[in-house]
Amino acid sequence: YDSASLLLLEGENLYIKAVKDHPQPEAALEIRFSLYEDPLAWEMFSSKKFIIIKDAQKDSRYLGRGNADYVRGWMWVPLIARGDVLGILTLDSRTPDAYSEEDAKLAQAFANQAALAVSNARLFQSEHQQRILAEVLRETSLILSSSLKADKILEFVLRELNKIVPYDSACIFILEKDQVKIVAHRGYDKFGVQDLLRDFSLPLKETPNLRKMADTRQPYFISDVLSEADWVKKEVSQHIGSWCGAPLVAQDQLLGFLSLDKTDRDYYTFEHADRLQALASHAALALLNSMAYGEMEKASITDYLTGAYNRRYFIQEISIELDHAKRSGHPLSILLLDLDHFKKVNDVYGHLCGDKVLQLVVERLKTELRSIDSLARYGGEEFVVILPGTSAYWMNPLAEKLRLSISAKPFVVELNQNDLIEIALTVSIGGATVPDNGQEPLILIDCADRALMQAKTQGRNRVVIYE
Repeated sequence: YDSASLLLLEGENLYIKAVKDHPQPEAALEIRFSLYEDPLAWEMFSSKKFIIIKDAQKDSRYLGRGNADYVRGWMWVPLIARGDVLGILTLDSRTPDAYSEEDAKLAQAFANQAALAVSNARLFQSEHQQRILAEVLRETSLILSSSLKADKILEFVLRELNKIVPYDSACIFILEKDQVKIVAHRGYDKFGVQDLLRDFSLPLKETPNLRKMADTRQPYFISDVLSEADWVKKEVSQHIGSWCGAPLVAQDQLLGFLSLDKTDRDYYTFEHADRLQALASHAALALLNSMAYGEMEKASITDYLTGAYNRRYFIQEISIELDHAKRSGHPLSILLLDLDHFKKVNDVYGHLCGDKVLQLVVERLKTELRSIDSLARYGGEEFVVILPGTSAYWMNPLAEKLRLSISAKPFVVELNQNDLIEIALTVSIGGATVPDNGQEPLILIDCADRALMQAKTQGRNRVVIYE
């Protein structure tokens, strides 16, 4: 941008509170105008969506406001916190058509963080509270924005919470369809119930306190749980006297809940709930970014067609597993699999049918593998399996199971509606192991590939272990 300004809503008027690179900054900071008398401002506050003007000097909505004639490309982005529009971020450019929707989305992410900061500042008026909370939220925002790992975000949130809202135990629930699941907790070991939290989940509809926050998207507290008729008593909650929670909401998406416990009755108040929500808003944004990053990371290592891992993941994982095998002294094996004469499937039935068969092949192979094993598509109709802790002695029968899973019965594919065909396949498999065949990735892969070629030259539909 060439200039920018930040406007905040106070009552019915918008005030310019900050400017950057404005040609007349002092005059700009004295500007105020009515929300209801400015069509552009009213449009934004009503829709809660950004506005882009390609050429301000040719747009009657902008010209009618009597603004500077140097502005060409122009963009307004709403400052939204907890569902309310607090103000506007304005970006000006001397170049027409300077801003795209992608620019607006980036600016919106920044504006949301700024809006949270403004909203949080307004929540706490006393100087002492403002100083403590601002410092914690500043540090929290910096750390959360620098991490894209969900486990690190959850751990940090629970650790920092005590500085803002004291607790004896606390946990974070993530919403999965109609269930809430505890994904992080702290303090329950003092009450001997930490083991009960492993894989702990509840239907949301059976937890009135969480369901209330899901409906209202607002924090909630129960000063004295013993006098609350709707409080759900569980073995893990016997120590709780007072409870406070806040929803984790980002971009109108409910992700989960923060849940805090005190053994003292009549402890939590509205003030605690507001403070908790201040941190929850930051945490939710960070968690949403982490989830998006996780999806992108998963996509980057997954074969889009079959759902197996891709070659990139295999190269990374085999190096990690080899390092672990060297340190621990445990064996490690890999298998290379090549579907025999698969080209005929594509030639006869077409590539769409061939793609479906590959998906079915992966489904069958996965049913024969352990949770610690990794199946990846190596290329075309070739697959590779990493078998941690598996020696050559155990690799051979496992490879035979995989071979038989492919050849034992044909694959049924629907070509057209109600037109089913059966396709029989076999597979050739080559195996290599650590430490027998080497301890470097390329050497191990080469040994498995040599064994695979031997299986093919011997007539296919067989397993050969490199010796």
